[in-house]
Amino acid sequence: MPTAVVSRLVSLTRAMADHGAPSPGARAHLVEALPSVFAADTCAILEDARFRRDGRGPFAALEVCRSMPQDARVWLSDLAERDRHLDPLAAPALGVKEVGSVVVYRLQAALRDHANRGAQLAQGYAPARCSDVLGSVLRRGGSRVERILLFRAESATPFTVADEQALCALHEGLGPLYALPIRPRSLPPRVQATFDLLLSGLADKEIAERLAISHHTVRQYVKAILRAYGVSGRGRLIASCRAPGDRHLSARPQRDASGAPPAAV
Repeated sequence: MPTAVVSRLVSLTRAMADHGAPSPGARAHLVEALPSVFAADTCAILEDARFRRDGRGPFAALEVCRSMPQDARVWLSDLAERDRHLDPLAAPALGVKEVGSVVVYRLQAALRDHANRGAQLAQGYAPARCSDVLGSVLRRGGSRVERILLFRAESATPFTVADEQALCALHEGLGPLYALPIRPRSLPPRVQATFDLLLSGLADKEIAERLAISHHTVRQYVKAILRAYGVSGRGRLIASCRAPGDRHLSARPQRDASGAPPAAV
């Protein structure tokens, strides 16, 4: 698959941004474009709102291609009501630890890993009428994961290693598919000032000089900011707080999905 095709799709999707993530219109375009790019029969994009190690938890969002059969749509929706630890598409998310990292997997490999449940899994996928599924998992802050699923019908050629590499590059390039909800309601004044200067591109030394505080205090404030936003590094923090084309998205962050305020500093 030409790298240029993947790069162009990433650029088009990211151009329509909503708080740093593809807008609803961009995701709708993406879910319709992916089948032709990967020679798949249909596609789905979903967000696990509270992914747990036992595989249970509701979907926060589910978008499917118009070509997906109705029974397959129902099957995907029913995953919110079932024990998803039986679902091989949930298993790869358990191994994704680094926020922002992407894991790509195929259905057949997942079935081999769960040989003792093979019959149950095969039956579970019957409504999708597929012979192979290529999926990617992107780990977000907290217990949220996002997945892209590509389905090929029983008569189609299985996905290849090149397809896996292309999907990984695509999902890494896209980043989060939904706007990050992990936003604290407010930060203490000095921490907020550090946050604003950090997003403006200043180094720790410059921030310390501007605020007349020590380098150690700056580092402690930055750690508090990373915890509050649920990200693992400054690069991911900046990426989550900037929309493409925006110099600086400095609006004060909102309370996170759980309603909990940020940790005191």
